[in-house]
Amino acid sequence: MATYSASSVKRRRRTKEQVEALRAAICELAEPAQPCSVRHIYYLGLGRLWDKDTGPSRRNYSVVVREVGHLRETGRLPWEWITDGTRVVRQETQYDSLDDAMRRNTETYRRNLWASQSRHVEVWCESDSVGGVLLPVTSAWGVGLYSCRGQSSKTFVHETVQQYVHQEKGVTVIFCVLPGVRECGVTMHCIG
Repeated sequence: MATYSASSVKRRRRTKEQVEALRAAICELAEPAQPCSVRHIYYLGLGRLWDKDTGPSRRNYSVVVREVGHLRETGRLPWEWITDGTRVVRQETQYDSLDDAMRRNTETYRRNLWASQSRHVEVWCESDSVGGVLLPVTSAWGVGLYSCRGQSSKTFVHETVQQYVHQEKGVTVIFCVLPGVRECGVTMHCIG
C-alpha cells in the first residue's frame, strides 16, 4: 500500500489584504471586458497579476476560477459579466402552439443584411474567451462567429469549406486572437 506524506514544497499563502486586492483587480479587469469568460480574465491578468501557467500546472488559472466564482456568489461581480460558451444545449426549438411559433418568429426576425453583398463575411477566433468579447460586435453586424477552441478539427474545417464552395460569392474570414497570447494580432484572409 502506498503511503503519502505532505509535500516538502511550501507555498506562500496570500494575506487577507492580498486576496482582497486580487479580487478588486479581477473586478477591474472584468468590467471593461464584459461580457467575457473566466479564461479571458486570466489572459488579461497575465504578467500583471499572475504568471502564465506552465506545463501541466493550472494553479494560476484555478485561482482566477475560484475568485471569480466567489465574487459572483457574493454579488460583487454581476453574473451577466461572465460568459461560458463551452456549454451548449442541443435541442430543437419547440412551440406551445402555432400562435406561439408565429409570435416568437416575429420577435426574432432579422433581415439578412449580407444577402445582397458581393462577399460572405465571418469572424473566427482562437478561443471562447475571445469569442465572448467579439460576440456583441458580430451579432450587431449579423456576422457569424466561429470559435476554434485552440485548434479546429479537420471535420469542422472541411464542413466549413464545403459551405463556402456552395456559396456563389467569395468569402472573407477575419481571424482574431488575444494580443500578447500568441504573436499575431488580427489577421484577414480572403478566400475566392
